[in-house]
Amino acid sequence: MQLCESFWKEVDYVKHVWKNRQELKVEDADIAALFGLECFAWYCVGEIVGRGFTFTGYYP
Repeated sequence: MQLCESFWKEVDYVKHVWKNRQELKVEDADIAALFGLECFAWYCVGEIVGRGFTFTGYYP
């Protein structure tokens, strides 16, 4: 169960960072924003692939 332990360790880290967000450095906020942007980009790519590589919608 290494994956579960790693997941909960990351969740605890995020809780700690959120609790101490006044001490957050700009560099850390930038990295978090870039990570969020990357997740959104991969979501968009997945949607496009799921539609059959069309931007307008699914084939009828």
